[in-house]
Amino acid sequence: MVDGKKTRVNTFLSHDGRDYGKSLMSSIKKQLCFDDPDKMEKYFDCTFSEVSYIEMLSSNGKL
Repeated sequence: MVDGKKTRVNTFLSHDGRDYGKSLMSSIKKQLCFDDPDKMEKYFDCTFSEVSYIEMLSSNGKL
């Protein structure tokens, strides 16, 4: 949700304790509309803010 509107950007992460491989991480990257693997890593490390993520989506035309 951005500004009270539902977006089409989403993914589902299982919490069954398995490690995520390259294939799954590639799918997640596409689903969350990351064009830069470094930004995605920062997102998962919680150093890429929500504001930065929304700005990235807006600049990429995903919102």
